[in-house]
Amino acid sequence: MRIATDHGAHDHTFISAHHSDNAALEAACMADFVLIPCRPSILDLEAIANSLDIAKLAHKPATVILNAVAPSGSEADEAITQLGGGACPLRLVNRVAYARAIVFQGAGFISYQP
Repeated sequence: MRIATDHGAHDHTFISAHHSDNAALEAACMADFVLIPCRPSILDLEAIANSLDIAKLAHKPATVILNAVAPSGSEADEAITQLGGGACPLRLVNRVAYARAIVFQGAGFISYQP
């Protein structure tokens, strides 16, 4: 990261596994902010506890962004709060039309649902 910064890079993105290891802690320590992606299922929500702990150990702000969320909503926010994290108000919604376009028509999304 120092080499990249020395050559003019200002924004860095680190991707790390959720398990507690030195690499994840080092990445969090170098970060200004920790963004934790998670699906809204109980197993995935329980798995983010380590990532939240790593952010706390690094003394960095963190938030959880939910992906593959059903368009009708999610009860995952409460679980995230109980784990000690904050939930991002934005959601990456699971778009069923994309999958249906491929399965039913072998077409792209625009052809299936213009």
